[in-house]
Amino acid sequence: MIAAFVKTRIFVPYPSFKQLSILVTFSAFGPAFAESVTVTDWQAWESLSDAEKANIAPYCGGSFVAPVVAVPADLPAQQTYFTFNQSVSDKELNHTLTGDVNIHSAQGTLAADEVFYSTTTRKGDLQGNVVMRTENEGISGNDAEVNLETYYSLIKEAQFVLYEQDIHGEANEMERTDQDTYKARQITFTRCVPSSNAWNIKASKLTVDNEEGMATAWNARIEVQNVPVLYTPYIAFPLDDRPRTGLLTPTFGSANSLPYYIHLAPNYDDTVTPIITADDGTVLDNEFRFLTENHSATNQIAYQVIDGEDSSDRWGVSHEQTGTLPGDISYDFSTKWVSDVYFDSTYYRGSDEVDEQELSFDLKKKLAGFNNTLAFDYTRPVDDSTEDFETYSTKLSTSKGIFSSTLLYETQEEYEETSDADADDYDYMRAPELALTFKPKTTLLGFSTQEKFRAGYFTRELSDAQIDDLSGDDLDYATNAYRAHGSLQLYRTYKADRGFYFKPNLEMFATGYDMSNDEGFDLEEEYGGSSVSQYAWRTSFDTGFNLISGINTVSPRLYYAYAPLTDQDGPILDSDESTSFNLFTASRFSGYDRVGDMSRLSGSLTYKYRPDSRDTDLFSATFSKGIMLAQERLTEDGVDDVDDDWSPEYSDWNLDLTYTPGTDWTFKASAEVYHDWDDFESYSASAHYNPSGNGFAYFEALREEEDDEDDEDYETVFDYLSAGFYLPVWQNIAVIGYASVEKEAEDIGLDQYQFSKLLYGLEYDNCCWSFRFATLETASDDDESNALYPTSTDTSYYVEVTLKGIGTDTGSSIESILNRLDFGYTGRLFNYQ
Repeated sequence: MIAAFVKTRIFVPYPSFKQLSILVTFSAFGPAFAESVTVTDWQAWESLSDAEKANIAPYCGGSFVAPVVAVPADLPAQQTYFTFNQSVSDKELNHTLTGDVNIHSAQGTLAADEVFYSTTTRKGDLQGNVVMRTENEGISGNDAEVNLETYYSLIKEAQFVLYEQDIHGEANEMERTDQDTYKARQITFTRCVPSSNAWNIKASKLTVDNEEGMATAWNARIEVQNVPVLYTPYIAFPLDDRPRTGLLTPTFGSANSLPYYIHLAPNYDDTVTPIITADDGTVLDNEFRFLTENHSATNQIAYQVIDGEDSSDRWGVSHEQTGTLPGDISYDFSTKWVSDVYFDSTYYRGSDEVDEQELSFDLKKKLAGFNNTLAFDYTRPVDDSTEDFETYSTKLSTSKGIFSSTLLYETQEEYEETSDADADDYDYMRAPELALTFKPKTTLLGFSTQEKFRAGYFTRELSDAQIDDLSGDDLDYATNAYRAHGSLQLYRTYKADRGFYFKPNLEMFATGYDMSNDEGFDLEEEYGGSSVSQYAWRTSFDTGFNLISGINTVSPRLYYAYAPLTDQDGPILDSDESTSFNLFTASRFSGYDRVGDMSRLSGSLTYKYRPDSRDTDLFSATFSKGIMLAQERLTEDGVDDVDDDWSPEYSDWNLDLTYTPGTDWTFKASAEVYHDWDDFESYSASAHYNPSGNGFAYFEALREEEDDEDDEDYETVFDYLSAGFYLPVWQNIAVIGYASVEKEAEDIGLDQYQFSKLLYGLEYDNCCWSFRFATLETASDDDESNALYPTSTDTSYYVEVTLKGIGTDTGSSIESILNRLDFGYTGRLFNYQ
């Protein structure tokens, strides 16, 4: 028998041993464990370090913190050691250790008032104030059984803390069956602070699997304020952020959905969502995703499983995939097909109508220093759309340093299911066209140069029936053409003091056409012959400087563009004329068939005010205006006659203002006012409030023209008003709101506005749970009322409830709808653990 009345360490080899060695020292390791870990390990907010406070809400009062357990520096690897005040041992190497006993091993740290331990079996019984600690767990109880060989332990009348999840509770028994698995019986646990009974879960049995990050409870009931609100015979929930199979957030309203997420593997998952509507039946949507070392993809298939009042067999398919093929070839593939134009907008709130089926496939490969891309695109009208054509295009691009090239081949065919196209609806297709760009590093007379060349064959792929219907001037639609186009650009920038710069630019163009027409159209009369050459040039001068006086800066700018009228009789294959008076540009036409004559002067004056105390401008204003100095006679239809009564024309007045009084507020305004000041061509005004964090508020007024040619309101000018906010009204309560109203600009008066979207919601965050609710109302397509609030709306409701610490966030549907509205939302306001 050996008795020691000093602090003693026993080292035991692990995992096997031949003998027991006892070392007697006078060192002590840490205080005695005497209270429950739920008491000793709770730290008030003011006692936490800055790092510990980072993810804890200041209104939570504190957090559980694992105490630092002292480990001797001279502890040999893979050893178990004991510290105690007194021991009694027998010759069978059974030990009775008393007085502040601590056991340190690979399993963790154990403490008790008294330990009965067998060196032979490596088993022990612990009595009185038992505490077991691992990296993420702390468990205390009255007595325990342990096996230091197998990680096994059984603690009775247990109190426990999971530090990472901030979960704590109590159980009749807690059993550790291996390194990562715990089992508890008759357990109660919560994430709430020890003084709160906001919610808890009681269960007859709980299993915690740290390796899988999952906990499973049997015969569980959720209690709120100690009142049972939900019973379930079985419930599983995650302990970390790894994805898990289960229900996601349902949505309710004009379209109700209940998504179910299936976690197939760390890199594969699937989401099945029934979408239920009152009038349009039910669609079953399936989204499958995968991610491998070289590939990633998302596949979505939706099919109408229950017919609507006036619809059946509706469906949608989409697939997006990117990756790398053997040979270091990267690719992008995407396609989308739907049964009808309104499929997406009917079943997926906030989605647009789909007029065309689409497929695109790109391959990219770097070879011999060249960056090479091969792209294929295909579109086809949806069967009930108003589109006329299916199109194919293949493009091969390559570039290296100062050289780049593109080879493009296009086709366009009438889609019989939808088309009622006439010959003038057909576009010229490149079949094919080669484009080369060369930008040498050397200079010519001190000027940088850029040379471009392109050559291609252009044709309208008219059907035989359409060709047969052509007559007179319309026979020109059957004209095919070869085009060769070359350009040389010379440019330079001169700089001097006070920010002065001067940029001269000269461009020269030469274009040749070789045309044919098998339908008897007179090319000589229309174009002057079957072969046409045309030449043009244009120049521009851009200059400006800064006048700085203390905290004030004034920056004037002048830009002059000139192009003479030249003979340009070739066909228009890809050029469009801009009818707007654009400032600071030398071109009136897109494409390569026309270089518009022009003599325009654009000018601007910018003022900036920056106090010495700031690194950014407090206020800035830019005023710009342009004047047309000569009649611009070249048009898409030919050359206009000289107008003897012509006088200089002026652009609209343009004004841009920015005022930033501090880091939180930004005010912006811009306006384009008709030259005679009688009305606005367009305008926008906005106020943005962005305090620290993700909170914000904004207001915007906007006038703009609908520029989508496929929209029924094409070229209609609308006025829009919108406002949104996501702001705290208390330290843990926030409100969410968004509203958008609109009217046609020609309708005068505020009473002409009508809501198009309205969102309102509330967010509440607590130490142990959080709640978000939002309602989105959208004006229905069939609403014909003129009232401010539409009489017919589509309404959806979104609810999220999160029990913190046990991974029961109901999903992210509110998150997705807030991001889709694009009104300034950047993430949750309360991002505490």
